[in-house]
Amino acid sequence: MNRKWTFVLAAGLMVAVFSRSDNVVSAAPEHSTGIPNLLIDDQPVPFMKNHQAIVRNNRVYVPIGVFEHPSIQANVWVHPNEEEYTGSLINHKVQLTFDTTRTSFSYSDNETDNHKTTIASWNGATPFVHEKELMVPLRAIAEKLGIQVKWNNKTSVASLTTDAEYREQLDTVEEWEDLLGEQPIEEDDVSGEAITEPELSAYFEDNDLAISDYEIVSRYAAVALEIDESESSVFTVERRKNGQLGWDISIKTGANEEGFSVHRTNGFVSVAVYDETLKQEVEYGVVTFFYGKGESKTEKIYFEGNSGFLVKIPDSQVTGTVRLYGKDGSIYEDTFW
Repeated sequence: MNRKWTFVLAAGLMVAVFSRSDNVVSAAPEHSTGIPNLLIDDQPVPFMKNHQAIVRNNRVYVPIGVFEHPSIQANVWVHPNEEEYTGSLINHKVQLTFDTTRTSFSYSDNETDNHKTTIASWNGATPFVHEKELMVPLRAIAEKLGIQVKWNNKTSVASLTTDAEYREQLDTVEEWEDLLGEQPIEEDDVSGEAITEPELSAYFEDNDLAISDYEIVSRYAAVALEIDESESSVFTVERRKNGQLGWDISIKTGANEEGFSVHRTNGFVSVAVYDETLKQEVEYGVVTFFYGKGESKTEKIYFEGNSGFLVKIPDSQVTGTVRLYGKDGSIYEDTFW
């Protein structure tokens, strides 16, 4: 059973969660020093150093990655930033989405056709970040995924148990490990090989991608602009956990009435020219970024036979214009927001 589609559904579900008004989480008390043990279908789950289960306010929290276990097989999506972590867990039964600043989460039932989204309270068991690891309440998550939870207070052992119906929905262990291997490496994981320009060039060629411009933006990611005869797309190429490169889903942009396009995405403004006559006429382009209080910044680009460029956006709040200057004095203009 292929679950790659669930990552797309998660992105849509995120919008519903974070566009609403909700109570904001206050500072949580320190966790206890006791470390509980965890069993999944009677098998112990090993924890890496600094990624252990934690008891806080009499609740057991685990690293969100626990739910990727082959006996659970929930797709896990995490997006960290300075102010909050957002995350989703998705299996055959449910989609669950949340962030660490809110006291509630949203979920929808995958076993029905309407996928109605419901808002529910964490009841004091809000997820939090510990040593850069997203910790989630074990019982609340597991039960929503359709898994039975038991706690032995004498032995400090939490037991998760799946039933026969749940297990029938699972992939083989090999299939699940292959799927996990296709996920991108986290940026704070230094064990992977950094992306190199020769590797990217070979990747573009092997996949018949007509790349006009690209930029390596981090150890494991690059942003690329592909242009064909009438459309362009900007997408991220990422190092996956299996060591291979892969790219994300992109939205194509078509030409405007003058034969070029301007599109803002992935932290860049893309400028793409499709009309061959226009490409020959254009001498250079100017990208202008507008800040607040009347401030602006410009960047000049020379085409010299190229079909397009990526221009890094200096600030997430800026808007701007792109002007293409023809050799005969003509000016072609478009805007981005």
